[in-house]
Amino acid sequence: ASIPGAWISPDGAKCTPEKPLPCRNNRTSTFMRRSCENAAIMTQTRKKHLLNILALLVTGTVIIPLGAYLVGHYVVGPYEGDSGPAGYLGTIYLSALRGDITALGLILAPLQIAAIWAIGLWLYRRKRVAPGCP
Repeated sequence: ASIPGAWISPDGAKCTPEKPLPCRNNRTSTFMRRSCENAAIMTQTRKKHLLNILALLVTGTVIIPLGAYLVGHYVVGPYEGDSGPAGYLGTIYLSALRGDITALGLILAPLQIAAIWAIGLWLYRRKRVAPGCP
């Protein structure tokens, strides 16, 4: 039976608000104590990040190609394939599986934008931290 609000560490030790688990700080290699509330927040943050990545993948694989199809249909003219949007999506997916850089760029565009933004934010925050701070 698990304790409500308890967090289990990788080595199987349970963390409760009365008994927090030790945590290793990677910057200074000193041990710090982390409360269970922080551990629960970290797992919620990881879930949120995974949901964000999933949303970016769905956007890149479904929404952007359908948007490209619709814009192309109204600007250039009808798609010459047999099955309309399904044929267009199939063509993009097959091209991506074959390694076509254009198709991969279209499908992975949201992830690329998010990754560039996250790296820029990480570099900005890294510059602002004073040397020697934990």
